[in-house]
Amino acid sequence: MEQIKKSEYIYLLVVLLPAAIVSGPFVADLIVSLIAIYFLGTKYELIVDFYKKYFFIKMLFIFCFINILVSLTAENTFVSLKNSLTYLRFPIFLIAISFFFKKNFRLLNLLYYSLFFTILVMCYDACFQFFTGKNIVGYLSNSRYRVSGLFRDEFILGSFLARVTPILLAIFYVVKEKKIKISVILLCMLSYLTIILSGERTSTAIITIFYLLYFIFIINVSNKVKLYLLVGIVFSLYFTIFSSHSLKTRFISTTQDQVIGIFFNKENLDIGKYNNQHIKHLMVSYEMFKEKPIFGHGNKMFQEICYTKYYVDDGRCSTHPHNFTAQIAVENGLVGLAIYLILFFYLLLTFFKIDRKKNGGLAIALLSVIVYLSPIFPSGNFYNNLMSIFLYFPIAIYFTFLESKNEE
Repeated sequence: MEQIKKSEYIYLLVVLLPAAIVSGPFVADLIVSLIAIYFLGTKYELIVDFYKKYFFIKMLFIFCFINILVSLTAENTFVSLKNSLTYLRFPIFLIAISFFFKKNFRLLNLLYYSLFFTILVMCYDACFQFFTGKNIVGYLSNSRYRVSGLFRDEFILGSFLARVTPILLAIFYVVKEKKIKISVILLCMLSYLTIILSGERTSTAIITIFYLLYFIFIINVSNKVKLYLLVGIVFSLYFTIFSSHSLKTRFISTTQDQVIGIFFNKENLDIGKYNNQHIKHLMVSYEMFKEKPIFGHGNKMFQEICYTKYYVDDGRCSTHPHNFTAQIAVENGLVGLAIYLILFFYLLLTFFKIDRKKNGGLAIALLSVIVYLSPIFPSGNFYNNLMSIFLYFPIAIYFTFLESKNEE
């Protein structure tokens, strides 16, 4: 195996990425940017090779360049163009760490332990805050029904764990160290419990669906064992939620009120009559989409247009519409939405085409991306730095395994 050159020590930064995300968006984004800039300057020919070799990468870059062109006609050209240009660092980052993990497989082992201990600390801290009211550094959550842990004022703990735990599981399949098998299983269980305790309903749904699909399509055990595992997930979810008044209120009562507001609202054409902000976001998104249906308004323009043209003090406006499909339709139009859906269904078809029993790590990484990219779920800002890291990290792991598999 080729040794790491001194000029390539910058790639060791990727091992620090899980902990960097916890520290805040600045450090994590700095790591991504440094790696992307370095790789663009020193390994440009490899980026071109990836572009020619993989349909997914080609469509991803086409998506990015279309966004840049659309940004030139945006209401706020500077903001939109700045975002669309800098967004190119994520596909380059993806290619960079895929290449380097394949070249120096020891780095993948280091990432595994970095993920393991970061998840463990985050779970312990969050559980401590849930049961005592404050986390290990004394921070009190400013929400009655949600736990933030070391993320303090940002309620992304569940989102973080729901995205990085599958990466840990995928790498474990490749590392294949039997002595850590039990610890991985226990940590995955603890992570699942912590995501529920965080009060983040979307993250709980995402990780629950991930595990259900993992047990059904990937894990190599008998159908009887699969049934036990599925029942275990459902029971754990039910028992945890109904054992806590705050969780029951958050998951059951609040959800019931919002569903009733959606289906039994008599003033269906009046955005302001809905008590569900997500529905308001979607309805405003539809009005914006009708203005520029083909190419959209440009990256990060939902907030600007909403507050300029559609603002009413009822929660309909936000930084983004909290759904990938709606955001891309508004900001990138039918052209961007078509590419997004092509990428999603390409990954979905690939998942069912590969031998998932023999390529467990590959399948898990792929499954985590598919669940995260789902057009249905409520979501974060598609162009947010942390959300992009959550998305591109497992894609990079997938291409790492794919590249290694192609060389066998």
